[in-house]
Amino acid sequence: MICSKKLVTMSQKNRNISDAEVITTVFVSAIYFSGHHEKAMSFMSSTGMVTHMLSKSKFNRRLHQIRDLIVDLFFQLSALIKELNISSEYSIDSFSVHTCDNIRIIRTKLIQGEVYRGKKVSMRRYFYGYNIHLLCTADGIPVEYTFLPGSRHDSNALKQMPLLVPSGSKIYADSA
Repeated sequence: MICSKKLVTMSQKNRNISDAEVITTVFVSAIYFSGHHEKAMSFMSSTGMVTHMLSKSKFNRRLHQIRDLIVDLFFQLSALIKELNISSEYSIDSFSVHTCDNIRIIRTKLIQGEVYRGKKVSMRRYFYGYNIHLLCTADGIPVEYTFLPGSRHDSNALKQMPLLVPSGSKIYADSA
């Protein structure tokens, strides 16, 4: 047990960049660079905001290592936003994330199975991937989310989401 604690503290001491700097770089990439991490990494290092930026590969591995921290941070912030939301009005909507085009479904290695093959009726198009469902405040701030395979109906998301909103809140949704 003592050895594992020493290994953890040694690996944390040898890090060139903190978890907060990684998360900040991800936020900068989402807000200013359309989610392009490499551009955000270059910006953060060139402006001196992060002095020892990781390589693209190490940054990606580090981001995956702190996934649980980011998810916990999201849900803690969303609980605070829900408390501060005076209007108590929320909207829920979904969008699809295509992992590949229909012609490449047979060769995909990222995800596999018929459960990921979905249809977006509003776009009159089939896709292969996930549906992401977001619960947002009236101001558009996301406070809850869930991922479903593409073939699952939108009503399944309501069963899967915790919907922890104050009593008396109004949730607006489309006809799905």
